[in-house]
Amino acid sequence: SCGFEDDAENAQWTFVNGDCTNQWFIGTGSKHEGEKGLYVSNDNGVTSGYNPSTTSTVYAYRTFEITQAGDYEISYDCFVEGEGPSFYPCDYVKAFIVTGDVELTADSENAYFVTLPAKYISLHSDSTLVEQTDWESRTTTAALAPGTYKLVFLWHNDDASGGDSAAIDNVSISKMANEPNVTIASSLEFPPTSVGASSTNQLNIKNTGGGDLNITDITF
Repeated sequence: SCGFEDDAENAQWTFVNGDCTNQWFIGTGSKHEGEKGLYVSNDNGVTSGYNPSTTSTVYAYRTFEITQAGDYEISYDCFVEGEGPSFYPCDYVKAFIVTGDVELTADSENAYFVTLPAKYISLHSDSTLVEQTDWESRTTTAALAPGTYKLVFLWHNDDASGGDSAAIDNVSISKMANEPNVTIASSLEFPPTSVGASSTNQLNIKNTGGGDLNITDITF
């Protein structure tokens, strides 16, 4: 896991900022917890913020190795305001995983089209991270084979108006258990009813481990 508090871990992050005005930095300008976080800045990392009138497509990534195939849980905290609307965002973040051989290139000219690498694994259910009003926690499960990967945070803004910047904290990658682990979110309690009437409730079952969970029979 990475909360951006350890300088040795922070040195493992790579920034592809090119000549863009708005760039990724690790520093004290924005964080969810602790003293430091990962954020977009237009003043060399002193503060979190961006110049919305200068196009920037930049990347921050962490290379990591998978030695054992399985399901992995990837989580992070994010606070991305940018500029919406969410169905056609102008300034936003995308979080994804690609194989280690994928090359990423910063772009300060293309204001409206960003081409993502082939076969990337998205780390959020919505198309982009944008229009957030506070810190949010995101968690995604991905099946990964042994190999080298990059965990990537992409920032893009066009050359028009904009809002506040983007920040990331508490990034974690952990292998899930090989066997299913069942959690039951609620117990079943049926209110008393008159003779001949019925009572209903809902049982929530979640697999928080790995592998397939097969439920074949439930008896009350």
